[in-house]
Amino acid sequence: MGQREMKQTEPVRVLPFSVENLRALLPTPKMLLDNCSVCHVIGNGGSRMVKGGTVEYDTIPAAVQHLNYFMRLGEQVETNWLNICPHCDRLYYCEESSEFLIPDSEEYQRFVPIQPEAVLKLSAVSWANATGKGEIHEHDDGTWCIVRDAEKLQQVMQAGSPEENTETGNDTPKEMGGVSNEMSRVERTHKGFSGHGRRRPERSKLSASSLLVQEILAAAGQPVSAHTLTIQEMEHAVKEGRVLQVHYWSHFGEGEASFSFATDFGIVEEGRVHPTYFVFPRPIPLLLRCQSESDWEKTDDVFAAFGIHGA
Repeated sequence: MGQREMKQTEPVRVLPFSVENLRALLPTPKMLLDNCSVCHVIGNGGSRMVKGGTVEYDTIPAAVQHLNYFMRLGEQVETNWLNICPHCDRLYYCEESSEFLIPDSEEYQRFVPIQPEAVLKLSAVSWANATGKGEIHEHDDGTWCIVRDAEKLQQVMQAGSPEENTETGNDTPKEMGGVSNEMSRVERTHKGFSGHGRRRPERSKLSASSLLVQEILAAAGQPVSAHTLTIQEMEHAVKEGRVLQVHYWSHFGEGEASFSFATDFGIVEEGRVHPTYFVFPRPIPLLLRCQSESDWEKTDDVFAAFGIHGA
């Protein structure tokens, strides 16, 4: 079951957001994966990429259609949620994103099993925890939703749907001009995001770059330094959207380092991959393919943020 629009009805139960309350709601699987008729077929899940109407790859098992919707991880523009197996209560992290580009648009989907403890480490959970205003809403159909700022959500609900309150194509309600300004700030922070299609969610008081790192790690897995790969392996990784590049700039001895999504890669004289790249085991979701702020002093600091040491 896929993503849903935000429910317009009042929740039947509201809990103050806390990691403890959230963990209490997340079930633990009642049986091993191999013993569940649904999860055994789904296995480690899969992903799907469509570019310009052409399917680049699709490894999502058909059995995901048997999963039930369980929890929305954020209100309004969020594109990630949790599904649950009706037989064993195993949770699945799900996401979908779209990038409307010229001439070709891109659509990405992913379903992957996730443990309750890993849910607590997702950046959507961190954002809700950081606001101090978060709530967890239960709806009449038994599904849940994490709300980062209940007061702001209520304002949006009262203002009506984005389609009914637009100006010059801006999908932010007229009454929420402050939100529009905040979104513009976020989009400037993430320079690689085109601004077309779904917008990135509002960032909390935590570092935007730190949250971006957390979200990429949660979605794409633990990366390795590119110098451990062959040229052919690197070409394959770039094609699948699994590579980030580290950038370094200095001015009068003060260094600044950042990272961005890589669409190509460099080679050193010895015929090896340039050491400023690192590669993930899974594709980086479209909405995360953006450039970070220059929040690090050295390239090694960027590698360390992703768990790579001695690169």
